[in-house]
Amino acid sequence: MTDQDGERPDNDFTPLWLFNEYQGYRWLDAAEVEAYEQSIRPDPVAERELLKTLGVSKEHTLIDFGAGTGALVLEAAPLCRSVVAVDPSAAMLDYMRLKAERLGISNISYAQTGFLTYEHAGDPVDFAVTRHALHHLPDFWKVEALRRIYTMLKPGGIFHLRELVYSFEPADAAGAIQRWINGVPAESSTGLTRAFFEEHVREKYSTYAWLFEAMLQEVGFEIESVSYSEDQTHARYLCVRPPR
Repeated sequence: MTDQDGERPDNDFTPLWLFNEYQGYRWLDAAEVEAYEQSIRPDPVAERELLKTLGVSKEHTLIDFGAGTGALVLEAAPLCRSVVAVDPSAAMLDYMRLKAERLGISNISYAQTGFLTYEHAGDPVDFAVTRHALHHLPDFWKVEALRRIYTMLKPGGIFHLRELVYSFEPADAAGAIQRWINGVPAESSTGLTRAFFEEHVREKYSTYAWLFEAMLQEVGFEIESVSYSEDQTHARYLCVRPPR
């Protein structure tokens, strides 16, 4: 399976109508991935604080969808029984695997796949997380991704996510987006520039918070808490698969 040219996996089990999660990945080798990680500057302290807040411990299994360079995965592995890193990019997973080996971490499973094609083996998991990845999917496919995550969690399991969603009213969209874009620097050492977010609004699939929350609830999640960014463009959710 390869993501190097954005092609979907070549096998007999992937229907041609399935959304291609492998398109648009541009990281071709470890050097590019390392440069990307240096630009976004992941904060291991923040990742540890999140895991502490969630209550992750040695009897738990956690899945990270869109694991990227492994900032959360590498902090979660020493705390968990096992961790699954899911990402469509082979270069990302190779980079993460090398870091884990250097740290002597051996309880991570790596899956070069996405929300729509990952097949979980074994018991349902305790935690699922994803950050800034679901906006790569149109709304129809977001629902399918959320439904699949729900089925992988055990009853009482926790789903934590951060996402670019819009909490402003539809009538205020143009003004809210322009204010957000105006507040982003034209140049930035992180690469998160005004042009980056203009492209995001134009070409990605961020949706309204009220639509996204309806999706979460429709597949069965209970939303325990939600917080919106001041600029109304990001949100953080803590969801639970209800105990049965």
